[in-house]
Amino acid sequence: MLQSIALYIFVGFIAVIGIMGGCWGYQSSRDAATIDVLKANNIRLEDAVSLNERTIQQMISDAQVLAAANAKLSRDIMKSEMEQAASWNAINTLDLETDTGDAAEIEARANDAFAASIDAVRRITTR
Repeated sequence: MLQSIALYIFVGFIAVIGIMGGCWGYQSSRDAATIDVLKANNIRLEDAVSLNERTIQQMISDAQVLAAANAKLSRDIMKSEMEQAASWNAINTLDLETDTGDAAEIEARANDAFAASIDAVRRITTR
């Protein structure tokens, strides 16, 4: 009787060892699959970070080019406005001065035409 109890305990022990070995094998295969997924995700994330760094560098270099172009454009606009103001002043100083009757009418029409053209230029350029 003692031998049969010992045999049952031994068989039970072997069964427990077999079950634990099977569980360990199953768990280690699941862990290996999880590690493979994590490695693949890590590679994708490293590629994304690399792409983001290259994108940031490209944006910085593009911003520098745009800043230089903007500065040049601002200088050109200021120069153009100064030239335009000088032209307005030159046009404003034009004034025909005559004393005869027919010339006075020509003078008035010319002065009105100059004033109208100055107003038109100002309206166009203030938009």
